Amino acid sequence: MLTVSLLVCAVMALASADDNSTTSIVDVSVAEDNSTTSLDVNAAEDDSTTSKKEEVAPSCEIGWSEFNGRCFLFVSTEMSWADAEKNCLHKKGHLASVHNEEEYKHIQAVVNAHTGGHPTTWVGGSDCQKEGIWLWSDGSGFEFDSWCEGQPDNYVGAESCLQINANESHCWNDFPCSTVLPSVCASVPQSS
Repeated sequence: MLTVSLLVCAVMALASADDNSTTSIVDVSVAEDNSTTSLDVNAAEDDSTTSKKEEVAPSCEIGWSEFNGRCFLFVSTEMSWADAEKNCLHKKGHLASVHNEEEYKHIQAVVNAHTGGHPTTWVGGSDCQKEGIWLWSDGSGFEFDSWCEGQPDNYVGAESCLQINANESHCWNDFPCSTVLPSVCASVPQSS
């Protein structure tokens, strides 16, 4: 039921982004040559040569960073939360969900590697469906958090999206979804 609610919220946000935005999908692909998905291994058996194919584990696209079976991509182009989610969907992912402290540290490292710092950045958390009920745009459970003290507070009733690196503690803050920020996408490795 939470997944259905989240999907309804995401569709509404994306429809709003289509209607009210001129932001185009950002393509940050570095290269398209990810065609090697298998490896030929030649083995000699009884003076005869046979060819075997050994499957290579799915991997992240070039420019993405792998951590614990997921791929992460920092998108420096500043967009609203809905446009950032739409951009991640175009890349076969979602805005990143965060499931534990180690994963959060990895996401921060990805941001830092591209910016040299810790700017406020969108990830996939939102309570747009129901105030105070936080969900991830990828439908996964919202079981870990790193809120700043006193957050989320829905300041002036207008903060429904999750930004990371809110202050020197690099904690989370709820923020107006229309604010333009860089973002982090996440996906699962793809095999071709």
